[in-house]
Amino acid sequence: MSVGPALQAIFAPIGKDGFTYGLLILNMYTIPAYLMIALSILSIILLFTIFHESYAGLLCKESKSPDSAYVLPKFDKYAAGVCLFLWFLNNSLSTNMELIATPLTIALYEWNDQDAVFNNGLLQTVSCLLSVGIYFILGCTRVGKFDRRKMILFALTVFTIYHVVNMPWPFYDGPLNYIPKQGNSTFEDTSIIGGCYERYSWCANTTRVPLMLYVVTATLCFGIAFPFMSSQTGTLYSEILGPRHQGFMQGVLAFFGSISRCVSPLISAIVFERYGYFWPTAGQLILLIIGMSLLGLFRKRLVPLQLVLRSDLTPK
Repeated sequence: MSVGPALQAIFAPIGKDGFTYGLLILNMYTIPAYLMIALSILSIILLFTIFHESYAGLLCKESKSPDSAYVLPKFDKYAAGVCLFLWFLNNSLSTNMELIATPLTIALYEWNDQDAVFNNGLLQTVSCLLSVGIYFILGCTRVGKFDRRKMILFALTVFTIYHVVNMPWPFYDGPLNYIPKQGNSTFEDTSIIGGCYERYSWCANTTRVPLMLYVVTATLCFGIAFPFMSSQTGTLYSEILGPRHQGFMQGVLAFFGSISRCVSPLISAIVFERYGYFWPTAGQLILLIIGMSLLGLFRKRLVPLQLVLRSDLTPK
């Protein structure tokens, strides 16, 4: 995750035209994609040649034996459902940031295409490096032993701060500028200079988030919040399921994340084109409020599964 955004920044100087090698078109947009394809193929090879699947600590079969001291109860479906929503929200936040960042900064700060790709890639790289440091702290210090519900709430609060700050408040500078046309041309070329497209009628009455606020919140808020959100949600979900085979339920978790990554960009892109960045930001805020509400409402149920002593189930 740290290298991905950096690749965009590294190859941005190549520009949109780049160069061709036979039928292969290489530019700042295609080269990172080709590298990801190569890494994916390498990952598949490593999966089938090196990875060995081994289960440990499962009580599924042992709990069914009459000689077992413990019985594995059913997991709390409501608690698991809250984690599924939180994972959906986590992926929605991530995808929305990746999708909106480039067109948003082109419209707000008049960055051209190359500057937008490079600068946003740089911001995401710094953010991801910060996340790596926090993952290290969570994995190697006592911080990782804190109440997972509180850490998730902390992440949701930090995400909320970002979205509140990056709303187009009326006291910010505005309105936004449209892309200047070159000479008698009617073509809006963002490869030269950024701004709002003429079809963005909302730019005429939309304000601009101060650049320093955007830079600071985009790096710090996302860099700090994602480790507390993603790692703790996945871990809590696994603990709620308990020491049983989790293949299907982990697949359900991945399914909710994938649905979010499919649906969120489509909705955000359509809403951004027609109404500006207020409603995509407000939509994420609504999801965050729902997430915090569910976390508070089901707080007592969001706990690791407790095994039951067989003697407690035996009629006396």
